[in-house]
Amino acid sequence: MLTPDQISELHRLHWVEKWPLRKIARHLHIGRRTIAKYLETPAARPARRERAHKIEPWKAAIAELLEKDPDANAPVIAQHLTRLGFEGGLTIIKDYLRAVRKNSASTRAASVPCPFARSGTNRSTPSERVGPGSTELTVTPQVPRISGGTASMSYPR
Repeated sequence: MLTPDQISELHRLHWVEKWPLRKIARHLHIGRRTIAKYLETPAARPARRERAHKIEPWKAAIAELLEKDPDANAPVIAQHLTRLGFEGGLTIIKDYLRAVRKNSASTRAASVPCPFARSGTNRSTPSERVGPGSTELTVTPQVPRISGGTASMSYPR
């Protein structure tokens, strides 16, 4: 079994320096068949080191700002964070807000009790008088599902 350094070296010698297999075998003291076997597989790429995002330490501050104003946009949040010492750019804040709002949008569907819903019906049309001497108004709810007195509705942002 060859070390990663040896594998990289034989790939470099063969593909970059254009050395023949026999010359590489003599130079590295490795058999020709072993070199041929390792040349059939691609060279390993260097391992990437995981690093922390610049926004990690600021997530709590962003959450606090979003609690105060849920509709705050990225430039406003960036302005607040730069006063606190944030050195990142606007794009990283936009990406983070997009991810946070995407997660909260999935929980945005609300279960609202519907006062005029009857169990087992899909539609109810209550009537109300509007003003003195006016005609009767019929209200038809735009609710996709009503069951057991609870209407399940979702709304766009």
